[in-house]
Amino acid sequence: MTDNTELKRLVDRVLTDRRFCGDENHKALADGVLALIAENERLAASVKLNLCDYPAIHRGDVDLLISFVSGTSQIELAELHQCTPPNISRKIRRVKERLGWKAAMGPLEICARADQLRALASQGAVVTADLMAERDQLKAENEALRKERDARHPFKPFHEPAIGYSDGCMVCGQWGGHFGLPCPKTRVTAQADLPETRSGQIGGAIGKGEQS
Repeated sequence: MTDNTELKRLVDRVLTDRRFCGDENHKALADGVLALIAENERLAASVKLNLCDYPAIHRGDVDLLISFVSGTSQIELAELHQCTPPNISRKIRRVKERLGWKAAMGPLEICARADQLRALASQGAVVTADLMAERDQLKAENEALRKERDARHPFKPFHEPAIGYSDGCMVCGQWGGHFGLPCPKTRVTAQADLPETRSGQIGGAIGKGEQS
């Protein structure tokens, strides 16, 4: 009796049958049952139009949003779902919030996002659009920081091309480097910086000055 058909039939009988309709108690009981039936139907319609507190996005919600972004008017959707346009508007807004809606989303993006939510929910994760949006933002920021770090560091990972640096030796610029060996110019420069080398250069310069 989920549609209350039998209850309505009995109430109608109480209100119309001469054996019952003259009794005020029976009439009050029938009126009370009708009021409860009306309230139950109203709540059922409200539940149908409101998102349940489940971590997944229901297929009907996805279909509703896809119909809306595809051009179906809220009036048409309200008639289809047997409710008012304001209820449909609230429903669409709540679906967007739960989905993590972005203006550029089309039917394919909506379905992909909903599938992602369902997959996470099936693993027991408590999913909300806010958390997913925050996660995506953190991932993007982390990727940007990683690229900035690699761009600033001269010794970048081999799996990623350098930004602002060549694949050659950082000292002499020879393409391909020196196969893991130190650059010869590095050794020459280091040798020139040795104290004994420096003193020899200074002494030679002084000798040349005296000769001149």
